Amino acid sequence: MRNMTKRAGVYRAALLTRAGLIAALTALAGLTGCAGGPAALLESKAGTSADTITVTPADGAKGVVRTDRIQVGVPDGRLERVKVTQVEDARPAELPGRLSADGRTWTPSAGAVVALAARYRVDAVAVDGAGRRSARHTTFTTAVPENRFTAYFSPENRATVGTGMIISVDFNREVRDRAAVQRAITVTSDPPVEVAAHWFGRDRLDFRPREYWQPGTEVTVELALRDVQAAPGVFGMQHKTVGFTVGRSQVSLVDAEEHTMEVRRDGEPLSTLPITAGDAKNPTYNGKMVVTELHDVTRMNGGSVGFGAEYD
Repeated sequence: MRNMTKRAGVYRAALLTRAGLIAALTALAGLTGCAGGPAALLESKAGTSADTITVTPADGAKGVVRTDRIQVGVPDGRLERVKVTQVEDARPAELPGRLSADGRTWTPSAGAVVALAARYRVDAVAVDGAGRRSARHTTFTTAVPENRFTAYFSPENRATVGTGMIISVDFNREVRDRAAVQRAITVTSDPPVEVAAHWFGRDRLDFRPREYWQPGTEVTVELALRDVQAAPGVFGMQHKTVGFTVGRSQVSLVDAEEHTMEVRRDGEPLSTLPITAGDAKNPTYNGKMVVTELHDVTRMNGGSVGFGAEYD
């Protein structure tokens, strides 16, 4: 019994000793595990934390307008890296900026403005005199313009068209600054073709090749209308790229005096058809015209060209 008691006592002592060791290790772990260890504790006492990096607009701000101040700063040390990036957009873009001479303040570059109706993320890293770094991440959302305009494009995206096809862009609002809107629309092709632009009033812009497109040409139209101001307080919201392919060449030559129309496909005569034409009082329009739509069945009447019931 004595031996058993003695052994039990030794066993209990061993448990106590191990428990004490575990407690000591736990206390030490609690000391060193807080925010990265002893160095982190010193850093915290020195006040170098993410809170020392100030960001304007405030985190989560909404309705930010272009005239609002955008700035990142630190009271001491310097900013090592600042990125202000537009997110949740088809074309995320970084807002260009610059640091002050002392490295404590970041502001957007001259002429750089935020996009409308967009969400931005701010990522900033600062370093103090002792080489200790801190970081801060915030977001803000810009204002949605009350008045917006939309562009409608023809021909349709990925369509196959004829060699004389015109690119036509219709707007749902009157365009006052036609130059700004026209600059935002780019037409390119492979092989390259010179394209001329023409406005019809203030709500339609056409692009037409100076020469016919060549069969097989790939045409790309970029509508970079987002944030473009078409009229006072009216902004675009679109930024999209569309395109089409030029198919076969089919040209019809009408002779109003002979009442015929010769159809040529890919340069070769296809057929000659009889046609009706106007008269001396109402002559047929002269010049080059483009067939832009194809319908299985359509009703033609004089009202479509400014006449009454002369024909239907």
